[in-house]
Amino acid sequence: MQSFTGKLTLIAACTLLLVLALGNPATASADPLGVTYTVTGGPGNWTLDFSVTNNIAGAPNQVFYFFGVALAGSTVAGSPALLPADPGIPVFNPSILFGGSNTNYNDIWLGSVDPADAHPGSTTTGFDVLVSSLTAPTAVQWFGFTEDTNFAPTYTAGGNFNVTGSQSFNAAVNPGFEGLATPSAGQAVPEPASIVLLCSGLLALAGLKRTIA
Repeated sequence: MQSFTGKLTLIAACTLLLVLALGNPATASADPLGVTYTVTGGPGNWTLDFSVTNNIAGAPNQVFYFFGVALAGSTVAGSPALLPADPGIPVFNPSILFGGSNTNYNDIWLGSVDPADAHPGSTTTGFDVLVSSLTAPTAVQWFGFTEDTNFAPTYTAGGNFNVTGSQSFNAAVNPGFEGLATPSAGQAVPEPASIVLLCSGLLALAGLKRTIA
């Protein structure tokens, strides 16, 4: 016979699963550039749709204009209007000039530094990549650049590439960033409907076990 405490434990576990499944909507990262992505498709044919939020504070003219990800077996499948894919840059490695990591980014988007670009507080979507792996990536390395539309040294916060010596990169005008993107909040969690069915089944089994006992 199942104890009353055991039943309460099962109900509490189901409640916790529902809370996690419903969750809160994704919020913009506190990093200078916040990057997430959604996943659709299936094995060997995944589509990753990246979103980039410009979180830079105190420098309103720092527009987001250059972005890329490092993904093996991938091709660019879509681009935002202001940041088209750039086949002229098959690979970008920020360590060569800009003090970033020694990473070969193979999917690249590049726009012009224009006042119409993505200002602080805006989110740019539509960076789509097709991936041929059997399983969908659970994390993707990325880089991004912003630049002051007046070419003034307005960016003074941290998080940008470590530029020193004779390198031509001016971090205060044209800062570059790197990070690790993960799927949008809640995407990897089972749907609430699935959780309800799972919990209903567990509770039903618990009742059946008690009846048999």
